[in-house]
Amino acid sequence: MKGKRKARSYPHGKFISSKKHVKCLGVVLCSLTILAACCCIERGINDNPAVGIKEVIAYNDPNHRMNESDGMVVNLILMDSSGDMTASDGEVTLTVSEIRQGWDPEKSEFADEETVLFVNRSKITRADFDKLSEWGRYEEFVAIIVRLGRFEYAQFSKAPSQPSGIVKVEFLTPEGRSLRKEETIYF
Repeated sequence: MKGKRKARSYPHGKFISSKKHVKCLGVVLCSLTILAACCCIERGINDNPAVGIKEVIAYNDPNHRMNESDGMVVNLILMDSSGDMTASDGEVTLTVSEIRQGWDPEKSEFADEETVLFVNRSKITRADFDKLSEWGRYEEFVAIIVRLGRFEYAQFSKAPSQPSGIVKVEFLTPEGRSLRKEETIYF
């Protein structure tokens, strides 16, 4: 038996030569690559009529060069009548304001005063929505989201003076239905 290699024994009892093992591994890796590619194919975006705003995602977006905040990002997720995420044409009005609590001498009490800092109106279409997927620990999370944009504080009529504010979003559907939601943002 000189010059011949011995076959390796595996726990399940089968014998495979090293060349067969390499070929088998290559086939398995190729199959996994094809399977992964098939799983990532876009399956279409739900376009049932929107009946509500599922989520307004607003967050402070720092300027990475100066390591300080100079703007914010706002994203939107719509939902249909069953609560599933959906895409829709429509008009969006974005309002950013801050609430300042001050003393009202006439009423002798503290009162909230809202100051509007920024208003933006834009039209969006179903094509503006993206389907994003991310794997968690045990399952895939899929979101149908539209990016309303990044808005620099320099565009605001007044710079934020409070540590937090309110982002209000109104979405007007093609049917004329007004959907509203607000979210707190920390400047």
